[in-house]
Amino acid sequence: MSRRKLRRKIFQWLFELEFRPDAIEEIKKKLDAEFLVGEDREFAIDIIEGVWSKKDEIDEIIKSHLKGWNFDRISPVEKSILRMGIYELCFYNNTPPRVAINEAVELSKLFGKDSSPEFINGLLGAVFRGNGV
Repeated sequence: MSRRKLRRKIFQWLFELEFRPDAIEEIKKKLDAEFLVGEDREFAIDIIEGVWSKKDEIDEIIKSHLKGWNFDRISPVEKSILRMGIYELCFYNNTPPRVAINEAVELSKLFGKDSSPEFINGLLGAVFRGNGV
């Protein structure tokens, strides 16, 4: 499976966790139902578990980069995309920063509002520049 398709699935699982935070083990079982094996399975687990274990830290990063915007006004779709993008930018060393940002923007085009791609790109760009990643 391409990484882009896999990220789409990972985003959907992270979005589900937004509403069902206790479902992490159930979501890991869905990896098996999707027949994910090898590197694809490892990548999916790394991202899902990583985002979820660092959720509070990632949310603080988001909040620290918001200008004139309240964290609670960010849609669950955008939060899930931002969390995944920030995790890949700041904590997961195997994704080049430009790829992490681009993939997040592409997800926002598919699942977000019309203004989501610009918002996602701007915030992730600020995180990238601010962290010296």
